[in-house]
Amino acid sequence: MSEDYITIIGGDFNVDISCENVSTKSNALKCFFDSRNIKVPYLLNEVTGPNYTFRNKDKSQKSLIDYICIPEILEHDISNLEIKDDCPYDFSDHYPIYMSLNIDLLCGSSGSSKLGRHVLKWTKADEFEIKMYQTEIDKILDIIKPKIDNCTINDLEHYNTVLTNALHMSANAYIPCGKFRHYLKPYWKSNDLNAVHYEQREARREWKNNNKPRNKSNRLYKEYKDKKKNFRKRKRQAEKLWREEKYEDIKNAAEVDIGEFFRTARKMRKQGPTTDKLVYDDTEAKTPGDICYIDTLDKPITVDEIKDQVRTLKAGKSPGQDYISNEHILYGGENLLKHLSVLYNLILEQEYLPLSFRHGIIIPLYKGNNKDKTNPNSYRAVTLTSSLGKLFDKIILNRIHKLLVDINSVMPHPLQFGFVKEHGAIPAIYTLKEAIHYYLERNSIVYAIFLDNEKAFDRVWQDGLLYKLNQIGIQGKLWNLIYMSYKTATAHVQHSGLTSQVFRIEQGVGQGRVLSAWLFSVFINDLICELLSTHCGLLVGPISIPTILLADDTTLLSATVNGAQTLLNVVNSYALKWRLKYNASKSSVLTFTPPKKTRNNYDSAACLNLGNIVLERKRTCTYAGTLINSDGKTFDRSDKSSKKLKQKLHSLYTVGVNPRGMSALTNNLIWKRVILTTALYGCETWGQLPYRETEMLEITQRYFVRFILMMDKRSPTDSCISNVGLWSVEGYTDKMKLLFFGRLCRAKSTTIHKRMFNFRMGQILTGEASQISLTYDYIKILMKYDFDSFVENFVAENFFPDKLLWSKIVKQTLDIYEENKWKHSVERRPELKRYHKIHTCLTEHRLLRLAVTYIHL
Repeated sequence: MSEDYITIIGGDFNVDISCENVSTKSNALKCFFDSRNIKVPYLLNEVTGPNYTFRNKDKSQKSLIDYICIPEILEHDISNLEIKDDCPYDFSDHYPIYMSLNIDLLCGSSGSSKLGRHVLKWTKADEFEIKMYQTEIDKILDIIKPKIDNCTINDLEHYNTVLTNALHMSANAYIPCGKFRHYLKPYWKSNDLNAVHYEQREARREWKNNNKPRNKSNRLYKEYKDKKKNFRKRKRQAEKLWREEKYEDIKNAAEVDIGEFFRTARKMRKQGPTTDKLVYDDTEAKTPGDICYIDTLDKPITVDEIKDQVRTLKAGKSPGQDYISNEHILYGGENLLKHLSVLYNLILEQEYLPLSFRHGIIIPLYKGNNKDKTNPNSYRAVTLTSSLGKLFDKIILNRIHKLLVDINSVMPHPLQFGFVKEHGAIPAIYTLKEAIHYYLERNSIVYAIFLDNEKAFDRVWQDGLLYKLNQIGIQGKLWNLIYMSYKTATAHVQHSGLTSQVFRIEQGVGQGRVLSAWLFSVFINDLICELLSTHCGLLVGPISIPTILLADDTTLLSATVNGAQTLLNVVNSYALKWRLKYNASKSSVLTFTPPKKTRNNYDSAACLNLGNIVLERKRTCTYAGTLINSDGKTFDRSDKSSKKLKQKLHSLYTVGVNPRGMSALTNNLIWKRVILTTALYGCETWGQLPYRETEMLEITQRYFVRFILMMDKRSPTDSCISNVGLWSVEGYTDKMKLLFFGRLCRAKSTTIHKRMFNFRMGQILTGEASQISLTYDYIKILMKYDFDSFVENFVAENFFPDKLLWSKIVKQTLDIYEENKWKHSVERRPELKRYHKIHTCLTEHRLLRLAVTYIHL
């Protein structure tokens, strides 16, 4: 089966693979079929007619050497298979073979069905085309009668195939589509430009045929030059219009979210140097064959359940092998959801997943950071699976979460911050830093061990995972479906135009699958329990914190060398037992020492071992995207963020973030929504920055404003900043800290970061916490903006505004504060008095707004 089409092979193979006598040729053919998931119907179904296809003239020799070979996905769609020995037109030594497949929906539709695989342009479909798509689906689905009573596995596979074909036919009939041609310039889509180009080429051809005269008075030469000049002029106009359209798309994407912005900007960037090869153990991969790499839960699935999960589907995601995208489901209508309900309930009843749900396409994604592109370890393997299968997994995962809430069960453990609602990287960093600060305030040393869990998702022991699922109560039909989903899963790798052979997944849960994150959390959950039982971790008041897990990132915390070594021994034993691998060479130990202690007060020569390997002691470590320094110094982190701001700015130059590209207001929007957000990631946990570091970040922002407005470097800062209405970087970091403070106040009382926050708040009220505490820094910022009443209400009544209201309050307050701060600065400078009369507030300058409105002036 190729990437774009289903291929059926038939013919004389001159080898019998059905007989017991095994030959080299038959073995080779069997291996070929198995490696490519090809099935031979004679070996699967009952055949009408003789059991051979070849006979000699006297019929003394008979053998089965003619085959029709089909992909595995069509295995259950064979309705009739017959070897004809009574055909009146047969004059050959071979009998003809007849096979019928139940794939009639591929053949006809009331719309103009298009053959072959096309790239569907869902974003360009209007309301009428979407409506016609839904109508076409309804017409096809109305004639489909699923076999519910006495349904077999073959019936289920056939029904899944029918639904898939119905979605493809309806979309191909009415949704705009096109084929991607990378060799064309993106702006070369105008028929007018093609016509002008054709005229130029014709004029050049006529000029060449007349010996290329170069006399300016020559009619052919003059006509050719005029046509060429006109073509280049029209080409520049078309390119300009295309860029304006793309700049508008980027602006709209920046207003949505960072992810959408980068997806849009990536389409405009020139692709960097790539590699068309991977090297495994000094062997270059040149061919496709070289690439390898509870009752509540079982109740029937309702249409309402499917509707709830369909609302969470995102458009623009890559489809699986069946090429059904999320848009096929999002715009499918009510009738499609009813049929999906029937399909999913048949899956639960039969405890069987269709083959398309279990097959994945593994796409290696380059990790970046200038890593070796020929090394497979420089890539992250992401699995693309069926959208229908992912929707089914979403429904099951939602049921599991609801069940855990109903029985008041916490799964995974609160010390797991990865892929858990109301958790994440920022709460994990906050908990880590506050636990360390608590011990430093008490003049105690803290050992923090950052472990690298090598290829964690790909190394999960599937039998061990299934055992743990059974232990926590996931049994019956759901357990059987999860077993089938992972123990019989197959995949193939696609990279740089190469496609590997299909292979079975022997271990791992696969990055990109819906259930993967939760299943990994379940698999590693009892490690937290084992570490807690040692009582060797940090104890912050009533909170025991021996470890903090952020998905597969494991951090161990202890106040003594012996305690840290005990925790490492537990991790090493657990890894050996459950087949995990921690990479000691990429792991590190940070030792946090109180200011009043010197390094002579503890045994600096003490070694911490993970198994037989001594872990390296470092001064700094990057954790969850934030640089952590054991000395408590923050200059390296601020310097790195400052450089990252400039790097991000110039990396977006080619997509229009430059003075001659998009408008200054659009560039300013991208700076605020994208560049600041990514470069200052984690600023909620930075604490109070020294003046020198704050000024360093402010200077970088001033550089951006002068760069984008093409102003002289000696231009007054106050006038530059006010032209685009930017807050100071300090104002931006204060905003992020205030929003995170609100998030802490609204968090559930069972979460570790909320318990830590409550404990530290109590210490601040009693005067026990020092000024290095992050919570103390938040309170200080609240006082700075006169938010005392919110703190008092939270302490007295445990009340805090919801997320939307608090965000609005913070924005309005900081708007007023930053404007007053700017006015005060301007009023102190006499040379800006005239400018202040023209531009009286901290907002975008009216001339910049006019430039956007009247872009062609």
